[in-house]
Amino acid sequence: MTGKHLIPLIAAALTLTAGLGTTCAYLTARDSVENTFDVSEVDITVEEGFEPTPPEPGKAIKKAPKIRSGSDTDCYVRMRYEFTSSDAEKLCEPVKANPGWTKKSDGYYYWNGIVKPGEETGTLFDRIQIKSGIAKEEIIPFDILVYAEAVQAKGQSPESAWACVD
Repeated sequence: MTGKHLIPLIAAALTLTAGLGTTCAYLTARDSVENTFDVSEVDITVEEGFEPTPPEPGKAIKKAPKIRSGSDTDCYVRMRYEFTSSDAEKLCEPVKANPGWTKKSDGYYYWNGIVKPGEETGTLFDRIQIKSGIAKEEIIPFDILVYAEAVQAKGQSPESAWACVD
């Protein structure tokens, strides 16, 4: 083989070797990312001031539910309530939520801020008012059930936090 043919052959071999090396490097490149997950505990308790009194027409019954955080992280909270009897609910005035709570279309009342560890919300409401224009004999026994939920607030908006739950 002459020098005239040897030079293109060496150039082709070098090009092939460089291309093969680049292709191998492209196909075998590696990278790593380390993700650290922080495990937090979200823990809440429903507390309420409740004074059981016999229901009578026009009488208010003290019931003041609120949420206390036993969490080790900030959280968003929501609460709902329901009467155990729709007939009993009709005997009562509509329950009015206190400032700091917003009722949404899903039936929950959302606390308008973040609850920090060891802190509590304001009361959702303070009383149940029996209507005054009814007869005492119409009043039936009932309970009001209060249900609360919480979700971690760190790094997310209330909307995105609750979207993960619903």
